[in-house]
Amino acid sequence: MSSFIRRRMPRRLRSKKGAITLFLAIILAALILVETTFVAFLWDLDYRLAVSRALKAQAECVLADYNRELFNVYGIYAYSLQDVDDEIFNRVLEANGHKDGSGLTVYAPESFDADCLRRVIAEYYGYRLPGVMGSQLITQFGEVIKEIDKTGLIDKLKEFRGSKASEYLSDILSGASKLEQILSGIDEDIDISSILENSDLFYDFRQGLKDDSNDLDNTDIKQSLGDTGWILDSLNKFIEYNEHISDIGELTGMQLYCAHYASYNFDCRVPNESDSTVNGTAFSDIHENNEYDTEHLITGINGKAACLGISAAIHGALSGINFLKLRRDKKFTSVVSVVALVLSEVIAAVSEGMVEIPPKVMEMCITGLCASVKGLADLDKLEKGERISVFKENDTEYIKVSYRDFLFSFALLVPYPLVLPRMLEVLKREYGDMFIAVNAVSYAGTYELECYRKYEMYDREAFYEDK
Repeated sequence: MSSFIRRRMPRRLRSKKGAITLFLAIILAALILVETTFVAFLWDLDYRLAVSRALKAQAECVLADYNRELFNVYGIYAYSLQDVDDEIFNRVLEANGHKDGSGLTVYAPESFDADCLRRVIAEYYGYRLPGVMGSQLITQFGEVIKEIDKTGLIDKLKEFRGSKASEYLSDILSGASKLEQILSGIDEDIDISSILENSDLFYDFRQGLKDDSNDLDNTDIKQSLGDTGWILDSLNKFIEYNEHISDIGELTGMQLYCAHYASYNFDCRVPNESDSTVNGTAFSDIHENNEYDTEHLITGINGKAACLGISAAIHGALSGINFLKLRRDKKFTSVVSVVALVLSEVIAAVSEGMVEIPPKVMEMCITGLCASVKGLADLDKLEKGERISVFKENDTEYIKVSYRDFLFSFALLVPYPLVLPRMLEVLKREYGDMFIAVNAVSYAGTYELECYRKYEMYDREAFYEDK
């Protein structure tokens, strides 16, 4: 029996060792499976991250390729989606160790609309308005200085600075400065301020203030102040008034911006060679021929018909300006009065008294006819790109305007909600369909990955919008 047990013992030990080996093999197999699954998951995650980064780079690359001329002239961030080059997408994948990239799809989910254009105009003048106003002021002052220089005033001022009179004037001004110092010294020596404070007049004034304070203490004003209802009512009224004024200011501001934007940033009848946008871009670089865009924006009519309407309006304004100028000219009025009297008598004699025109009426008619003729001459200068004078004194022309300045005055009369769609129509004619957002899509295994990007300036609420 004992020998049998000794013979069986090694077999049990061998069986136990075999069971442990099989158990370890099963555990290791499971671990290997988990590890390989984890490695595959990490590889797939890394691939998805690489695709996601590539999509982001591709979308930003598309947005970065905005139309430079469209931005420089009109301040618009937009692009036209035609052929998409996926080179950026593949480069990012290769940089992450993935040479075989999946398919890429890029499309534009949002187009440029009138609301975007309204934001553009607000942003445009938000940073260009000081420069625009400064440029116009310099232009006008430059014209005034040129006219003043014709009279020799600047030379006379130079002569005055080197004369004895200039020295006397300098002494007078410096003497006034010394007088102020003398008065200050007298006040310190005599103490005039202290004397005034102790005078009866100031004493009575201060006593009156104290009496008024005592009278207020005897009333129920403290009780009424404790009631805060009137404060809230006053604040509500103030808020309503402020909102009303803000609405009017926003409407007026947008109307002004839109009128200036339409008048100086679009092509018009003025020759392209002597015409440029606000930022100095020549319209000859944009159009070979005149497109009459500004006239269309103002009137809503296309082509030369719009120019005809604008020319008629400008001629009417010029005739009115020249009429006032002629009425102020004493030599002209004296001659016209005589001619009017003679013509009235001739007409009465020819018609045998059937037609009688008072000399004053005849005088106004002759003046209006002369003003109309001068208006035609001025209109011809404006349409050639020249500037004409609208304010003249003693043969000196102080204020000069151009054809576009008249367009600006007419554009102020057209509500901007009518002008914005016309602007968008002109821009799309020149640059095609414009987009402000991009969406890039690709596949990583069973996952569909996408990246959406948009120009941030169109996401912000402009100052004129209701909050």
